[in-house]
Amino acid sequence: MKKSYQVFLMLSVFIVLAMFIQASLAATKTCEVTYDNFGKAFLEKYCTKCHVSTKTSMMTRMGAPAGSDFDKVEAVQQYKDKIVQLVTVKKSMPPVAPKPADDEKAKLKTWLECEYAAK
Repeated sequence: MKKSYQVFLMLSVFIVLAMFIQASLAATKTCEVTYDNFGKAFLEKYCTKCHVSTKTSMMTRMGAPAGSDFDKVEAVQQYKDKIVQLVTVKKSMPPVAPKPADDEKAKLKTWLECEYAAK
């Protein structure tokens, strides 16, 4: 009985340790596509003609909602799901040319889902 208890205890410790290691690795995951190597240029090319904090009237923003200022990382983080939806699924953004290519849309989705996943 004592030996089976020891085996059970050792197995339990091993399982908890394995779960801890897995959680630690997930928390330190690095994204290959980042704001610095992709996001900033994408946003500048396709989004900040309208979605920018320096334009304050609806006319100069061409209807872009107030607060959706994609020159600010916080706004990108806040609107990430909507950005993915409108650019990659509905394909309604940007409303005028130039439009992002399919590979750029895929990178956009990868970037936003990875870099802002836990934020």
